[in-house]
Amino acid sequence: MTHSQPQPQPQPQSQPPSKLPTGRWYFVISWASAGLLASVPHFHAASRLNRPELRKTGTWIAGASIVGLVLVGLAPENEAGEPTGWLSNLAGIFLLALLLVATIQQVGFRRDVYPVLGQAPRPQTIDPNEAALAALGATRGRRTEARRLVQKDPASARELGIGRPDRPRQYDDGGLIDLNAVPVEIIAAEFDLSKPTTDALRNIRDQIGRLDSVDEFINFADVPSMSAQLMQERGLVIPELPR
Repeated sequence: MTHSQPQPQPQPQSQPPSKLPTGRWYFVISWASAGLLASVPHFHAASRLNRPELRKTGTWIAGASIVGLVLVGLAPENEAGEPTGWLSNLAGIFLLALLLVATIQQVGFRRDVYPVLGQAPRPQTIDPNEAALAALGATRGRRTEARRLVQKDPASARELGIGRPDRPRQYDDGGLIDLNAVPVEIIAAEFDLSKPTTDALRNIRDQIGRLDSVDEFINFADVPSMSAQLMQERGLVIPELPR
């Protein structure tokens, strides 16, 4: 019995480098417009790479190109209607310098927008301050959603452990603290309370029991202003379920 030879499988052809986007239009639009549209690549790269600094630079280049255009318009004209004189020369030098600066910058970020074939794009640099602000905003958003659930469905809020960092749970409430339920020692640590304030808070809970608002805790325990602001941000009182 004869065995047929396996036929070689056709290999997928990679896209020719010439058909890949290269970003050369950055230079074409900048030089074809004599620098007047040199800011367009900056705005394009800023949106693709999420780099606000490129958008600021693009705004500066756009403003400078307008200044150059105004200088051309203010220059006197010769008999052929063409700008002439020292003002026209100054405008030309100004626009040429602006074009060179923009082109040098485009050479750098073009490689990030359009990576060279076979090379991975350079990692984007993340501003730690912006990352911290984004994380804070996300945490506050989780607190807002958790508070809405508390008002809408207190029973589910208790079951999910909202405001109870002292218990095992899976729901992320953004760091809320149930002032009526969490142990006083944890409340003191979370809000940086002094020993007299902590003792006052413990006495209030022992003598009065439940309180109906965060402000009542702050006023009755005479919580200092800095801790009071934090307590208003993260403190929580879950409504008592009807019996």
